[in-house]
This record gives sequence, structure tokens and C-alpha cells, in this order.
Amino acid sequence: MLLILLVLFSTGNVDVGFRNEESLILRMDNSVVQFGIVDPVTKKAEVPSAIVMTVFSNTDWMLSCKPEGDFVSDEGEEIPIERLYYRVNGGLYKQMERDGEVIEKSGPTQDTGERIIMDMRLQLSWEDPAGNYRARLVFTVSNIN
Repeated sequence: MLLILLVLFSTGNVDVGFRNEESLILRMDNSVVQFGIVDPVTKKAEVPSAIVMTVFSNTDWMLSCKPEGDFVSDEGEEIPIERLYYRVNGGLYKQMERDGEVIEKSGPTQDTGERIIMDMRLQLSWEDPAGNYRARLVFTVSNIN
């Protein structure tokens, strides 16, 4: 006697989907830069690695820096923000622009992000009044359209 075994297979499909949103993250390692007392003879001060940031992105991006205004003392005296210079990742020093500017551009980052190190230099003048001064810089990471 011949036994015929009949096996039927049935299959089903499952679609799996998701949406990966555009992501841009700026992580600031520090939020204060202190030059200390500026040399009274040279009128210069420099802070290596003054600002350290990491950008994480899955799209093309740009990082911009814009000052909120000039340096202002506790007494209300002002020193132009253009006395501040910066360089990114060991490049050439540039004068801080009052209207701000793009300081770095790149594409999608690795999982560890893209590290950005800014050295800062201050160049005062004998015309600048004595005092304790502050200014705020605003950093923004945005996608490149």
C-alpha cells in the first residue's frame, strides 16, 4: 500500500516600515569662556579649546555663530564684538562678525558626531575702557536646503 503524504504550506507577508526623521543635535561641552585678566601691555588674551561642540546629524548641516551684541561691562561700557577672533579646528583666525556667520558645514556624521573645537583670541585697544565685560554668542545647527 502506497501512502501519500500531502503537506500544504501556507505563507503570509508582513510589511515593516518606519520613518526616520531628519535629526540635528548640537552638544555644547561648555557654556562659559573666561579670558581672565588681559595682558596690559600686549592687550591680547587667547584661550585654546575655548568652545568644544559636537554635531550629530543624519543630513547635510551648517553651524553658525552670531553674537547677541557687543561686550558690555558691569558699568554699561561697551567694547565692539569685532575685538574677538576665533578659529575652528586649528584653521586660521577670523574676526567675529556682528551679523554672525557660518563657521562649519558638513554632511551626515558618524555615530560619534563631528567634534568642533574653537580657539578664541581677544585683541583689545588702549581706547577700550577698563572693566569686567561679557558678551553672548549663539550657536545654531541647521540643515542645508
